[in-house]
Amino acid sequence: MAITREAVDELLGLCAATRFAAMEERARTLLASDPDAAILHELLGIALTAQARPVEAIDELRRAIEIEPNDAQFWENFALCQRQLGDFEGCEVSLCRSLALRPRSVETLTLLGSVLRSLRRYDEAADRLRQALALDPNYLAARLNLSNVLLDCADYGEAETLVRQVIAANPALPHAYACLGAILIETGRHGEGAAAAEAILKIVGGPDQLSDSKADLLDLAAGLLASADKNSAAAQIYRTTTAYRNSAVRATAVMWVARRVCDWDLASRVEAECRAATKKPWPSGVGSIFPLLAVPGIGPDSLLSAARYFAQNFAVEQQPIRATARDPRKRLRIGYLTRDLGNLPVAQLAVGAFEAHDRSRFEVFAYDYTPLSTGAFRTRLESAFEHMIRIDTLSHDEAARRISEDGCDVVIDLTGWTTGSRSRILATRPAAIQAQWLGYPGTMGAPWLDYIIADRVLIRTGEETHYSEKIVWLPRCYQPSDDKRSVAARQSRGHYGLAERGFVFCSFNQAYKITREIFDVWMDLLAAVDGSALWLLQYDPEATRALQRVAQGRGIALERLIFAPLVPPAEHLARASAADLALDCFPYGSHTTASDMLWAGVPLVAFIGDTFASRVSASILTAAGLPELIAHSIDEYRSLALKLATDRELLGRMKAKAVQSRSASPLFDTAGFTRDLEKALLAMWERHSARLPPEHMAIAGD
Repeated sequence: MAITREAVDELLGLCAATRFAAMEERARTLLASDPDAAILHELLGIALTAQARPVEAIDELRRAIEIEPNDAQFWENFALCQRQLGDFEGCEVSLCRSLALRPRSVETLTLLGSVLRSLRRYDEAADRLRQALALDPNYLAARLNLSNVLLDCADYGEAETLVRQVIAANPALPHAYACLGAILIETGRHGEGAAAAEAILKIVGGPDQLSDSKADLLDLAAGLLASADKNSAAAQIYRTTTAYRNSAVRATAVMWVARRVCDWDLASRVEAECRAATKKPWPSGVGSIFPLLAVPGIGPDSLLSAARYFAQNFAVEQQPIRATARDPRKRLRIGYLTRDLGNLPVAQLAVGAFEAHDRSRFEVFAYDYTPLSTGAFRTRLESAFEHMIRIDTLSHDEAARRISEDGCDVVIDLTGWTTGSRSRILATRPAAIQAQWLGYPGTMGAPWLDYIIADRVLIRTGEETHYSEKIVWLPRCYQPSDDKRSVAARQSRGHYGLAERGFVFCSFNQAYKITREIFDVWMDLLAAVDGSALWLLQYDPEATRALQRVAQGRGIALERLIFAPLVPPAEHLARASAADLALDCFPYGSHTTASDMLWAGVPLVAFIGDTFASRVSASILTAAGLPELIAHSIDEYRSLALKLATDRELLGRMKAKAVQSRSASPLFDTAGFTRDLEKALLAMWERHSARLPPEHMAIAGD
């Protein structure tokens, strides 16, 4: 029996009324009488898709195209279901079939561009979207999708122009503000990025009648707010949406915000999902794996798994783009790829090493995408390099071509998968040797990186399998230090809000490093040491209030927690010396903070674990000649800190050793460190020149 127009209209009416269950039931009834009606299989497939049953829907949609293979819309709907199932390769094939039948379909071209973006074929995606816009310059979906593709490629200028055109044409599109907000955040305009998030919230409204799609949009806004350091506002949204229950990747973002405001209850609710995220493919263009370094219970193997999944989103299958061969008569060309050449921890540590490079043997480049900064320290950094190349206005591919054209022999990624990462620039292998160092405390899982620079405390013999890179062990510490750092005049304790007498514990780590378990130990110490105080940095007002509430619950008076504002590095180093004992965090321990405390003459109690991030403080103490301050368990950590706080003679000896380390230990020997690093660079190059593959290597000391 042939299907009638009236029956089709009835099904379409049910679809328009979103009565998909009724639509399914009616389609099945009609199919019983006419099982070869392609339109009925098609409409049943649409009804099933609308009920989030794509596995069932795909069979019906496939049957429709088997019966009517020359219907372009059938192919497109089949492709939409394939995309919902994550079959992007199949989706591409189906969309190409649809385009063959309807080559001027703006909608199909736009959808194909979106799918090619998911397949990380950005040039092809942009071409398809530009074809769509050539056919209809006013088609906003194509313009917005092209903006997102260009954002992925770090072509921020054109991406911003396009998305602002979309918003001008239709100011009620939340995804347009999400794209604009991401561009603004990436280009250092955090205030404007937060305003874009607020625009999303204004369009979407409050959390009443929260659907999955509304929760997704609210979480987009929360992600922008978090990136703009509006953590309290982001946390409030995440507490409401609870959408993290549907996504391990989203749970990681929630955990990160929760830890930054010290909401340990929220953090603990998502930590299991965070651990699960290490065992699954990571969606393209979503989030960051950096927060996983701070999750208790995630070991080195799981971090490697997560890093490999994440890096797969940026891997490319093409020949290296290196354009020039090295002239062996010239100096070795070293490039540092970084977002950290401002008044930031990595630069504060490494500036002395940059300056100390032997310019008779090394030509040093910086490929810099740091948000614009000024001041005396930035000027010093600019002077430390022979070539300071701003790549913030270049796309990823353009930046890679610039590195290649400059003929860099070794490029070192100083940023890794931390905030604002553009590590994918190296995916096309613009340099003969590519390594990572200092910025990211762990393996990056990236097939384009040959080496990670470490030391024997960070990565022990036998642990090489936890890293995708080959290990280069420096003979002393992997972390450099600037022996020219300036220190302001120290003020009285009272100037810093401290009591002139009494014992001062301190931890100048960021709030995300503080866990409930560690803070409980700190409260134990305050309870055990009469008149003691805990000195912390004030990063976020909500975090401060949260820590105060916990302390009050433990019977600790609020005046015993002192919060220090952020100040310039020279002032920070001066005030740090007013503390008696620094306390490590776990599992993400003190890094630059550990070096700062020892430079200020303050001993640090470290807590070593089995991950790179949990061993940096131990590496620093070992290089400083203070290995006795390394604890291997939470109980040992508590006992060691308490002993130092109650044994003034012992503490005095540790303070004297810390002061002595500044002039007599490898940790603060900037020139010696630089020679070690240069030996490592030359050893990498010698293997390459001998046509040998990268291999683990230990660099001999002087």
